[in-house]
Amino acid sequence: YNEAKALNALHEIFFEQDKLSINVFLVGYTGLIGGTLLKQISHQKSYLENEKNLEINLIGVINSKNMLIDSNGIDIENLESKLKVEREDANINSFINRAIDLNFANTVIIDCSANKSVVEHYERILKKSISIVTPNKIANTLAYPKYLSLRETAKRANSRFMYETNVGAGLPVINTLHALLNSGDRI
Repeated sequence: YNEAKALNALHEIFFEQDKLSINVFLVGYTGLIGGTLLKQISHQKSYLENEKNLEINLIGVINSKNMLIDSNGIDIENLESKLKVEREDANINSFINRAIDLNFANTVIIDCSANKSVVEHYERILKKSISIVTPNKIANTLAYPKYLSLRETAKRANSRFMYETNVGAGLPVINTLHALLNSGDRI
């Protein structure tokens, strides 16, 4: 499985532009943090591409009722109209399975929910070399052995489990993504 992901990464390096692409699956896109994140990505798109050589591809979104996955990317500006036509009923297990099956290099699941059922999938996600960025506090308040297991799983699979939150419904996810990009590591 990781061989296929490595081949995808090599293909991106050799045949794509010098731009780093991050493929995002967003959980909780209609909440305050998820909605604000989408607005920030949309507003910063040109700057990120031109100044940082970074392309953020929104591949999937899910909330408690709907989900949408498009392997070619979802235009944030047309998300609502696309949801009206192509949406599916929300199923977090199916959403994560499809993120795994697409097997894109540099995939990040951003969990902007406060939902324990999403956290229950974290270990499986990390094992597939998919990074997680979240302000969801639940994973960090589980029993300490479970927390350590998540960290160790991420380390073994060369994925990242990044958590940051603050008070007042701020948007820490952007800072975490920025730190992830500035680390010099591929996601």
